[in-house]
Amino acid sequence: MHEDVWTGFSPFRSVSFSQRFLAKCYRLDQLDKAEALSYQNSYPFLYYLQYGRKHYALAEKAPVELKPLLLFYGMTQLVKACLLTKDPDYPKTTEVLAHGASTRKKKKKNYAFFKDEVRIQKHGLVPYFANTLFGIKQLEGRKYTMDQLLRRLPDLNSLFADMLRQPPLYKMIPEDSGELGIPFDILDDLHMTFPRFASFLERRLNINASQISRTEKGISIQGDTIKTKFPSSLSGQSYIPRSREHYDNMPEVLVHFLLLYNLSMISRYETEWWSELFLQTAADELPFIETFLHLTKEKIPLLIARYLRDFM
Repeated sequence: MHEDVWTGFSPFRSVSFSQRFLAKCYRLDQLDKAEALSYQNSYPFLYYLQYGRKHYALAEKAPVELKPLLLFYGMTQLVKACLLTKDPDYPKTTEVLAHGASTRKKKKKNYAFFKDEVRIQKHGLVPYFANTLFGIKQLEGRKYTMDQLLRRLPDLNSLFADMLRQPPLYKMIPEDSGELGIPFDILDDLHMTFPRFASFLERRLNINASQISRTEKGISIQGDTIKTKFPSSLSGQSYIPRSREHYDNMPEVLVHFLLLYNLSMISRYETEWWSELFLQTAADELPFIETFLHLTKEKIPLLIARYLRDFM
């Protein structure tokens, strides 16, 4: 794990800075007694971040079989710190302390990892932070397979291309004019005409249809802020999904959380399958799981730090 992935958290090692930071967050939300609340929460906020970082440090040294559990609980602490920026009374009830997701503890015979599902519950951390931090509601009952979640991650796109010849995303190519270019093939993938595609992006991603144009080479999207509407890799490369179901504004933080939740459950309750996965090294799942675990320990700290620094 590179030390610089934690650079963005450096100011928060100071409790006085954390107090001023939280006070600003609460004033932005026009909360009463912002100063008093910030004093109350500055130490818990700092401790969540420190405790989360210690989990990631342990995960770096741990055998790969143990990483999911450490990374999951490390991420959970970072998410809790973010919640304190929006909800000074967190946790208000024991309901929000549950995971907020469920999966079959005892897997079926002939278990297939890519088809394994997680379901989002009515109460718990997942629906609570999705709503509180990202404004996403009505997640109760939604189910996602591991394949569906992994396909949302831009940093895994090349692995899907190499192993399955099915890259789930297209690279968005920067053009000299500052626009982002998309190949015409996306219209076939989504089974849409160009006008319908422009309307689709306007409806799903709130991109003005006037910013989307058809050129001789493909489709161009204008605007300096457009990149934030699409998933991006650690290198900053922007991507656009080839499947309609991925145009739902699901934040990458939530994707990582659900994947880590299920992997941590598998490592705890499916010891035989989990052990054989690493001993035999013949299954297609292994490269995806190992690549994801390497990715998430780098990217989640960066995404969480970016979320916090947006309030600075």
